[in-house]
This record gives sequence, structure tokens and C-alpha cells, in this order.
Amino acid sequence: WSFGCVLFECLTGRPVFSGETVSDLVAHILQTEPDWKALPAITPPAVRRLLERCLRKDARERLRDIGDARIEMDEMLSAGVSAAGVPPTTGAAQAADGHRGSSTVIAWAVAALTLALAAVTLLVPGLLRRSPAPLAARAMIASPAGMQISTNPSDAAVSPDGRSIVFVVSDTTGASRLWLRPLESLDARPIEGTEYADAGNSPALPFWSPDGKSIGFFADNKLKTIPVTGGTAQALCSVSNARGGTWNRQGVILFSRFSQGPLFRVSQSGGDPEQITVVDSTLHETAHRFPRFLPDGRHYEFVSLPGHDGKLDTWIGELGSSKRTLVASAGSGALFAPPGHMVFVRDQSLVAQPFDPGRMRLKGEPTVIGDAPENLNILGTMPASASDHGVLVYPASAATVSHLMWIGRDGTVRGAFPVPAGDYREIVLSPDDRQVVLLRQDSPTSADLWIADVSSGALRRLTTDGIQRHTLLWSGDGKRLAYAVSRGGQYDFWEREVSGSEEERPLFVSSSPLKNLSDLTHDGSYLIYDDIGKTTQRDIWALPLTGDRKPFLYLGTPFNETSGILSPDGHWMLYQSDESGRPEMYVQSFPKPGNKVRISLYASQQAAMSVPVTIGPTFTAGQPKLLLVRPKELVTVGATSDFQRFLAALASGERRSSLTLLTNWESLLGR
Repeated sequence: WSFGCVLFECLTGRPVFSGETVSDLVAHILQTEPDWKALPAITPPAVRRLLERCLRKDARERLRDIGDARIEMDEMLSAGVSAAGVPPTTGAAQAADGHRGSSTVIAWAVAALTLALAAVTLLVPGLLRRSPAPLAARAMIASPAGMQISTNPSDAAVSPDGRSIVFVVSDTTGASRLWLRPLESLDARPIEGTEYADAGNSPALPFWSPDGKSIGFFADNKLKTIPVTGGTAQALCSVSNARGGTWNRQGVILFSRFSQGPLFRVSQSGGDPEQITVVDSTLHETAHRFPRFLPDGRHYEFVSLPGHDGKLDTWIGELGSSKRTLVASAGSGALFAPPGHMVFVRDQSLVAQPFDPGRMRLKGEPTVIGDAPENLNILGTMPASASDHGVLVYPASAATVSHLMWIGRDGTVRGAFPVPAGDYREIVLSPDDRQVVLLRQDSPTSADLWIADVSSGALRRLTTDGIQRHTLLWSGDGKRLAYAVSRGGQYDFWEREVSGSEEERPLFVSSSPLKNLSDLTHDGSYLIYDDIGKTTQRDIWALPLTGDRKPFLYLGTPFNETSGILSPDGHWMLYQSDESGRPEMYVQSFPKPGNKVRISLYASQQAAMSVPVTIGPTFTAGQPKLLLVRPKELVTVGATSDFQRFLAALASGERRSSLTLLTNWESLLGR
């Protein structure tokens, strides 16, 4: 390859590829072919063929050794001009001129080879001796003491030069901010000016400026930028549940402004956002998310929702054009990792597959490079962050081994629950407190439901398909379970008999992919859930389980309303809202909202509070009181029907989330 570049420049007087920056040069190499018309007209076809074989992008089709090129040129000289493939001419003078010109070109080729070898030998001693390729190395970046790194892959971003990582960290109160870890240092530090970067349930999702001097992120329903050294963040425009951003050298930022809908662009200095993609209803699309610029700064990739058949589609578009190209359908978004691979999830593994940016298509076969992060399919999150120079960062997928323990209202441990240790993610006791359903994670992408007898601890498996099920809810009679389940790339609500005697059946299926189930009323009359509105944030909906079974919007405001639960008499709705700037609990009448009462004062996500209430024709609430402080080992918890005891999954040892750092990852591809 290097010889081909030198020879081309010797013959034409200009470099075969060029660019103002390294990224521009890489993009030019990947997306364009040499200008073969620039070669002298008298260049023998044999020399042209040699050049083409040296400069092929696919290493499998390129000459493997410079010695092969020398042998071919020696054969050209010894075979003479006609053997080199000089076009036939008429007349002795033309033949003589052709002979001299062709010989000159071949001589220049030999001279270029000799000079190139000499320069390499003199300037880089020992380079001609085969040296081992850099080895891939993995390292763990642990959470700062007493804190937790976000496990969302899009909450960590490696700088373009691969020298620093920015990530989201939450403290014991649940407040978050951005932290910076230079890889040359053993320590990370908080970035001043990014405190509470995810307040109001708004994810931070940091991304780098192309020069590595600034960071973009989302906070307080704004797209913001801040110097990497910290300071005052600049708000560029408003957003609502944004999902990802990217920044090019021309000062353009692409971002997902809303949880649902198209991508937008805005200047790095701020201004009015401009829509750049169109959600295609014929493809049943609802959202475009997690854009990323390719090295040329014009093309960009993004993920469309919802998924289908357990896969997500990744597209490539171009600024100023409405055209886009489907480049991958995989178990996650497909991340372009320079200089020429896509990284995505397949069969519970993180894989890399060669990608041709010029032709906008994958080629070859994928190679496993690590374990897959968890739960990427629904949100459309990219599986990792990639630098321009062989560095990948993604959340570590380590299982949490926990034991089930009984805890009293005062927070003291009252005894062990006799089931084997495991990675338990949900615990829900039946209405009569005789049984408990457990969601146990078996792998990053597989989990099943188990039923345990409370008195004996005897376990039986309820599901065996490994499909992720969430928000487990018992029916009032204790005979059925309702839950949210992901099939085909979206959450829908299903139910099944606890006895396992029947197959599960759908309760509510719709085209909206991001519904959150929150309550199944005791009498079975309503299913309560929240969903993302087209012009609002999360809204609360109610689905009657009798009659026409048509859901209706209960509460929709510019704020996030989530976690709706109906009172036992069915006349009052308890829910969470961030209208105060913090997640707080409120109560309003049902089915028509009114008589709103705020019953909590934000204290800490680590504190469990208790509030005495009176329900009837009117609703009254007393003063909130601290019930207990969440144990640092707590993974998840369930409560008895009288809330006198809690069944908790307590991790064995300190729980500290971490990131996986993978350097020189391309060296894994040739093994």
C-alpha cells in the first residue's frame, strides 16, 4: 500500500489521497478511489495493474508483500516493453517513442521502490523486520468510591483521540454529574458545572466536540455544551427526553430532540433547531435516535424505532439530502468505529464487522470482541463509544450475585429467605403474602420468572424462554401475573396463569414501543401505564379491562408523569411527577384528574418514606416520615401487603458499576 502511494505520487506529482486533517484523510481513503486518469498516458498497462493491486482497500485482494511488487517489475524489465503491455502503434518512430516512454515509467517505478525501501531503512531502523502487532488490552474503570457509573452505554463517551473518557456518575442521593477520566491518569474528576445532569429524568448522554475541547450533553430539558475543563455550561436549545447527539468540524450538532420523532440540527453556538430527517410511517417508524457523524462530517448514522424481530435498524444519511441507506439490522444500534468497522450486538456478544463507507454496506463476517452490555434493543442505544484510534468503551456486563433477606420497617435484617443466591432483578409478593414471584437474570440478554413458596422457599420455574419481562403485577385473586414483555422490539403487556397451566396471552398491544406498565387494579378493572406523548413527555394512561377496552389519557402535561397506582377504592391516583424540578409524589382524583395533593418532599433516592393518608370522598395526607434508609447492598425489594416486612435482594459485597476499556481492539479481528 505504501509503495503504491509513493509510486502514484512519483508518476503524477500529487498524492493519491489528501485531507486537511487525519479524519478527512481517513474518510478520503475509505470513500474514494485513486484518480487513475491522472497517470501519464504512456503508463504501461502492466504498471497500472501493479498500482491497482497495491492500492486495493481489501487487504485480501492487495499484494501481501513489497517483494511481490519488485518481482513483477523485474519481470516487466526483463520481458521488454511488449510484454509490459504497451498498446500497439503504427510507424517505427511511434514504436520507438512508446518503447522509451514505457521504459522510463518502469524505471521510475523501480527507482521509487528503491528510494522508498532506502528511506524506510534509514529513517526507521528495524522496521523491515517483522514486528508484533499491538495487542488488544482490556481494563476496568470502576465507579468512584460510594458512587455508581451509569450502565447506559450512551452515558459514556471516549474522546476522538482516545485519551479521555467522560461518563455519568450518581452519588448516594441519586444526584448525577459528568466525570472525566484521562487515560494517562489513575483518577477521575467531576466536571464542574454539570451537577444534576439527569435531573427531571433527563439522561445526560455526553458527546465530544471534534477537537476534544468541549462536551455536549443534555440537562434540565436543554442541549448544553461545556469546556472539558468545566465552568459555565451554554444552553443551545430546548429538548424533551432527548436521545443522543453528535458534533462535526463544521460546528453542526445533530441530536434527537424528543424521545419520539426525527433528528434535528443546530449550530454549536445555539439557535433554532432544524429538522433533518423524516420519520417514515410506511415503515412504522416512531423515532430516530443516537446519531453519530462519520469521519467526513457530512454523513451520519442513526437508529430507527421501533425494532422488529428482536433487531434494530441502523441507517446512514447525509446533510442536505433526504436520502438514507439501511446499513445494518442487529440486536443493537450499529456503531461506526473508524477506520472501517461496525460494532453491534449479536447473540449476546459484542461483535465488529468490516464496513465499506464508500458503498455503505457491511462486508465479510463479524468477529466477537467482548460481552454485550444489557438491554439495548428497546431504547435503540449504541452498544459502545469509539475513538478515531482503536479505543472502545462500554458498560461492563457483570452479574450481581445477591441473597434474599427479610428486612423490618426499621431497616434491620430479620432473617434469610431460603432460596439459592442469584442475580434477582424484581421481587413481588402475592396479595395473600403466600407466594413471591422472582425475576432472575441468567445472562445479559436472558431472564426468567420463578415462583417461590414464602413459608418453605420451595422454587418452581414459571418461564423457560429467557425473554425479558418487567414490572411484575399480581391479580387481586393471586391467580394471574401481568407484566411488560419485549417482543419484536417494543414493550407490550401480557398475562399468564401463575399455575403455568396456560400459555401467556396479550393484555394490551400497540405500536408505541416505550410503554411502562405501573398498576393492575385489585378488582381487575384497570391497567395503568405511562407512555411518551407526541407533544408532551411521559403521560399516564388507563386501560379498562372490561367493555370496549379502549385506553384513555388520564394525565398529560409538559412534565413527566409516571408510576401511576390506583387507590384500593379506585377513586384516587398516586403518581410521580417532575413538575417541581425533582421527582415528587402526587395524588389526584380518578377517573377525572382534580383536587391535586402533593404528598412528598424530595429528600433522597436512597430514603424510603411513609405518609399517613385518608381516602374517601376527599383525600388528606399527613406529614412524610423517614421509614428507612436504603441499604447500599440493595438490588431490589418487595413488600408484604401490610408493608410491615420487606423481602430484599442484597448484593454479596459492595456494588460498584464499571466500564470496560478496550484498546487496540482491531488486533482481535485477525485471530
